Amino acid sequence: PLGRWLLSPGAPPAERLAAPRSPQVCNCFDVREDQIRACLAAGDGSLAALQAELKCGTQCGSCLPALRRYVNQGVPA
Repeated sequence: PLGRWLLSPGAPPAERLAAPRSPQVCNCFDVREDQIRACLAAGDGSLAALQAELKCGTQCGSCLPALRRYVNQGVPA
């Protein structure tokens, strides 16, 4: 979306420079990585807590491997 601004004489609008969204991990419930990390930090850090709070990993299950990696990695300090 910013490609056309590369050669323009003016600067792109400020709303175009917003920080990118965190990567989406769960497609079924639109759960992003930042939400998962926040939930792990606030809760007990278990997969069951993630599923109860955010519902991720409870529909199709395709995000379960990624969720397990987040749980096993822990929350970075």
